[in-house]
Amino acid sequence: MEDSAPDAVAAAPSGTPKSKLETLPREDLIKFAKKQMMLLQKAKARIRQRS
Repeated sequence: MEDSAPDAVAAAPSGTPKSKLETLPREDLIKFAKKQMMLLQKAKARIRQRS
């Protein structure tokens, strides 16, 4: 599977403001993704406890 992320950024018009995620370095994106996954797992665990 090809990584199409660089194509998507290059295709954006130059006047379009970029989101914070688009401007983060790779390492920070990885940290952010891991944090989001951890929060998602915690939320799912809370839902399971309530059921």
